[in-house]
Amino acid sequence: MEVLLSNFLHIWLPKIIFTIVTFAVAYLSVYIIEKIIRGVVTHANVRRMKPEQFITITHLFINITKITLYFFATIIVLNKFGINTSAIVASAGVLGLAVGFGAQEMVKNVISGLFIIMEGLYYIGDVVEIGGTVGTCEKINLHNTYIRDFTGKVYIIPNGDVRKIVNMNRDFLRVVVNVGISYDEDVDNAMNVMNDIIKRYADEIGKKYLGESSVQGVTELGDSAVYIRGVMKVSPDVYWDTLRELNKRVLNAFREHGISIPYNTQTIYLAKEQ
Repeated sequence: MEVLLSNFLHIWLPKIIFTIVTFAVAYLSVYIIEKIIRGVVTHANVRRMKPEQFITITHLFINITKITLYFFATIIVLNKFGINTSAIVASAGVLGLAVGFGAQEMVKNVISGLFIIMEGLYYIGDVVEIGGTVGTCEKINLHNTYIRDFTGKVYIIPNGDVRKIVNMNRDFLRVVVNVGISYDEDVDNAMNVMNDIIKRYADEIGKKYLGESSVQGVTELGDSAVYIRGVMKVSPDVYWDTLRELNKRVLNAFREHGISIPYNTQTIYLAKEQ
């Protein structure tokens, strides 16, 4: 018992303390480097880096830092316990090469993810459409992109499958309101009513209105309606609210002015039994 206790105190206890200290230093180093990274990126943020770009790039570099430091801390601890880490590293290299041939999809995802992040194709918080999926980007790493749609469902898309991206958070969006009116209505009157609605709403949203609004005129002569189009250039964060509000206001204004909006009807004739 005394021998076991002596071995523990003189051999294993120092190694355990060394392990604790090593990982504590690694944790402290991660914390300090994380602060430095955030400070550097914040300084870049002053130079017009967008908040979404700030969050995305910060997360990327912090994760890389954590993986690297904890890996080296593990190697140092294993060396302290007498384990030949050079063989482990060499084996990991051979294993990585073997896995690489069978994990081309993963490599493709990582490379694609790196280009997506570094080129700033989209950031955390952007509303995007990828492969027919529309939603808010909640997370990006080197392997996957996480998109949450309006219903709350999260779509996990491998970065290697990202082919066509529609980003709805870049600079501005144009709200387009298409309304069909009856052929019997006065087109100029309907256009004036729509124009008043758009200009009034532009004044309400202030700086979110980016200076372009107009009623472009007749865009289509349909089977049962004449279609007129109104547009407004707005900040992306108010796009959906503006679209819904303009549709509602134009509908109510047309009703107030007696401008009819045609809709499909169906007449059914019932034959009398002989």
